Amino acid sequence: MRIYLQIFILTIVLFSCKTSYDKSYTIQCNNEKIQNDINTLNEKRKNHIDSIYHKYIEINTIDILTDFIKTYPESEYIDDIKDKRQILFQNKEKVENSQFDINELLKKNPCYIPIYKNIDYLRNKSILFNELINSEISELNPYKYRFLVGDLNTLDENGKSRGVKESFMKIEDSWEFIELFNFSEEYNISYDSLLNLDSKVFSILQKEKKEKLQVQLRLLKNYHSKVGRYLKEVIEKNYSSYGGYRYTGQKLCFCEVNNDTILLIAEHVTSARGKTRHQISEDSITGIKKFAYSEAFPIGDQRKYYAAQNKISIKNWETQRKYNSDDKFRDSLLGGGNSRVTFFDGKSQLPNFMLIDPDPLYPRAMKMNGIHEGSLSNMSRCMLGTPQSLGCFRTTDYGSKFSRWWTPRYANLFIYYDEDRYTNKELPEEEMTGIKLPFKSKSEGNKFRKWVNDNYPSFAKKIDLEEEGSCSNCFIQQAWELYYHEYIKTGDGKKLNFSPPEVIIKDEKVEVVEKKNVEDLTNKTEDKNILSQYDIIKEYFIIIGCFKEIKNANSYSLKIEKKGYSTSVFYDKNAKCNFVAIGGFDKKQQALSELPNIQQKIDKESWIYTKVK
Repeated sequence: MRIYLQIFILTIVLFSCKTSYDKSYTIQCNNEKIQNDINTLNEKRKNHIDSIYHKYIEINTIDILTDFIKTYPESEYIDDIKDKRQILFQNKEKVENSQFDINELLKKNPCYIPIYKNIDYLRNKSILFNELINSEISELNPYKYRFLVGDLNTLDENGKSRGVKESFMKIEDSWEFIELFNFSEEYNISYDSLLNLDSKVFSILQKEKKEKLQVQLRLLKNYHSKVGRYLKEVIEKNYSSYGGYRYTGQKLCFCEVNNDTILLIAEHVTSARGKTRHQISEDSITGIKKFAYSEAFPIGDQRKYYAAQNKISIKNWETQRKYNSDDKFRDSLLGGGNSRVTFFDGKSQLPNFMLIDPDPLYPRAMKMNGIHEGSLSNMSRCMLGTPQSLGCFRTTDYGSKFSRWWTPRYANLFIYYDEDRYTNKELPEEEMTGIKLPFKSKSEGNKFRKWVNDNYPSFAKKIDLEEEGSCSNCFIQQAWELYYHEYIKTGDGKKLNFSPPEVIIKDEKVEVVEKKNVEDLTNKTEDKNILSQYDIIKEYFIIIGCFKEIKNANSYSLKIEKKGYSTSVFYDKNAKCNFVAIGGFDKKQQALSELPNIQQKIDKESWIYTKVK
């Protein structure tokens, strides 16, 4: 009984030792201190980043600016740093001295080939950034920033087939239609509805905006009727398939300079020089000539066949589409064009022919080549991406129409390839890792063709797969890759000597970039550690008492701890006493959840106090 009495008396004494304070004022002061502490940390952080910024821009290398971007992504200087780094990426030497691998960069954006590779084989040097721009049309013409790159290697750096994967322009991303698509979004107008829109709908708008929208609508309708409606699925293949499997990888890249960077707008499959011909006879009566064809590449003593730098000087048309006033208007914006149609040997049409005019610096380069739609023969279509032409750049039907529509007159065309990586050879058996055709006869192939036409008629029509034809071209190859797993379960399919390919799981390639200077890496790590001390980290406490004497505060704290709580004692200059608190809590929600229980069991006046660590 006496012990309980002593405890009761001690409790009374402790509570009587509590010091009264102005709670509202203390809470107000606490909030102000939180903000002041945050402001102080932010100011220190800003000063630190300011010093790093000025230090880094003085060093001004790609690696050091890259480190700033990664370390301080929220900095007010981030856009400026990115702009400065982008300018450095225009310089081949700067890139070579950085952590970045040029070949890996070019896989992502081959538009940088002219400035990263020594495409000028006469002088063994690259092209300067400002030489990418079309210098023949008006300085004010916004289309002058467009250029083309012929990326003609068919082998990768390891001697394997590069393969091709087209990517087409996204019309909604083009700067030519920014205001129009913003207008359609604002008024919830679909793309199809835009194409049927009467330009009179813009008549209520301010004159300048109205005229701009009218032009953009006219151009969009022109694009759709003359280009967009011919859009096909992209071509993606690891090799060309026609009577065997051959190396492939040739493509035309459509590029546009945008301030200090280069945008890859589209990539279309192409086929460049792979053959030559010579006349073997001429009919004395009809004048009809006969030619013999043989393999020929622009390598070795024929290296100068292609100039590294060219201009698109003539833009012709085709018979499939009617050339009208909208096409003439479009051509007037892009420096010129005409409705003439080009014919090869006076009889074979070369649709949408654009003349490749070699730069005078390359006097031995072949003239009169161009970019145009390739032959409609199955072999020509299947072999796109593999060298097969007499010198022109062959493209698909859609590719030729897009090229003619998008490319301004006098645009630069840069041609690049390595002589030891330019080939149309057949793949060795051991290198062919894809799905091989199993047909040993035309009869076996035709049975599969008919099965596809019967079961998937829309697909067969889409890829021009007839019921009878070659058993070893790209069309039947495409169908086989898609449907072999179904067909081999049929009666005819079970008769084929075919084993489904093994599923090979390839490890993701992880690029390891070695820092060239360990000291630099150490300094960067230290910068990150220094920056962490400016992180704003809050800690929360539930105040349960205030004592003038520290010993009383400590005694009360021990008493509360015996009840299973974690406590803290600290002095607050505004309350002018020692606070006893439960906590701290890392998250405010934890403190808020505990508060009602504390108010009920310990002190109904409890409240949450915040510190900035």
